[in-house]
Amino acid sequence: MFQKKKRLFSKEAIIILVIIIIFIFSSYFSLKYADFFEGMVYLQGVNGIMYYVLITVVAVVIAPVSTFPLLPIAVALWGSFWAATTSVIGWTIGGMIAFILAQWGGKRFVKKLFKTEQIKRMSKMIPKRNLFWSVVFLRSILPVDLLSYALGLFTEMNWWSYFFATLIGVAPFAYIFAYSVKLPINLQIIGGIGVFIFIVLSYRTIKKKAIKLTK
Repeated sequence: MFQKKKRLFSKEAIIILVIIIIFIFSSYFSLKYADFFEGMVYLQGVNGIMYYVLITVVAVVIAPVSTFPLLPIAVALWGSFWAATTSVIGWTIGGMIAFILAQWGGKRFVKKLFKTEQIKRMSKMIPKRNLFWSVVFLRSILPVDLLSYALGLFTEMNWWSYFFATLIGVAPFAYIFAYSVKLPINLQIIGGIGVFIFIVLSYRTIKKKAIKLTK
């Protein structure tokens, strides 16, 4: 029984841990080689920002690619504020596209991107009550892509509610991590451990409740 419960979140925990580790390494190298990134003239200004937003949008829509480890590089190129702002824009637009595609395309379309079991598992984690604020919270611990498709398929949430819930949910996450890039590496490691524990415990709690509801 213990092993079965352990398997329920071990895969997700490993993915989260890997992403956090890559983010920390990316932060370290983006600061160490800041002069190199500053010299990439073709990525400076509006052109670079547009490329970054486009890559982020595409990554969300065609998941499971994550652009989160690129955030430190964006900080090195444009500074923390613009890196966070462009990330929020990309994640929100990508999430909106995924949400709308799920509503219009239905299960047949989503099956081409994900396994049916993945979407069903995600849908079971979406509370029926206080949907708006639940989505705001879930944005901080779940991938934007899967949740967007699940919400589009299995809820009656309207576009505007989804848009603002996504925006409010991803914004604090983006700005906190964008500004943390310039912190000393030891503080980033401590913060990374704290974030990992918070996300895994939150994810495990939500998943347990979802399992109980299906019994």
